[in-house]
Amino acid sequence: MKPRLYAILWILLLAAGAATARGRPESPTPAPARTPGSELLPSNHAVFAKLSATGFEVPTREFPSTDFKLELLGAGPTNLSSYRGSLVLLNFWATWCPSCREEIPSMEKLYSTLKKKGFVIVAVDLSESRDVVKSFVAANSMTYPVLLDASGDVGAFYGARTIPSTYIIGRDGRILGRTIGSRAWDAPEVVSLFESLLTG
Repeated sequence: MKPRLYAILWILLLAAGAATARGRPESPTPAPARTPGSELLPSNHAVFAKLSATGFEVPTREFPSTDFKLELLGAGPTNLSSYRGSLVLLNFWATWCPSCREEIPSMEKLYSTLKKKGFVIVAVDLSESRDVVKSFVAANSMTYPVLLDASGDVGAFYGARTIPSTYIIGRDGRILGRTIGSRAWDAPEVVSLFESLLTG
């Protein structure tokens, strides 16, 4: 599938309404030709240019992330919207996934570096038991929030058919970009990118 067509498809998938009261997102519906209140993004938009240059897919329109409610490991039900005001790295993963396991140390380093500046990683585990995830998190010294998507519904809604799949969500709740596959999240250019997003 061509990259341009793939980018259009994931935008259509995510352009949906708010989550239901029970915490499961509504079924995605195709986006209209122009979403009310949004405009086409300028091709020279600085934020999106930086993201694209660092290898992230960026949307052609501004649109909000869809809220959801899941169990926070070690706590209780938590909404994605509870992290509003922070720059969010929303990561869909599983303990059995080699690529997911590979990038966890670098994600932990990125989180440790930027968490006091308004940055948070929200890792959503797909379709695994609480005990399995809890043991893995402890064994790998993961300190960022881990949510449990036991049914896999949220991951499916966000198009996480391949994991890891990771989204960058701005302080205002809008999706800024996406990447599929593992990355070296502590690479200098990536850290610099997130620092610029936090200060910009």
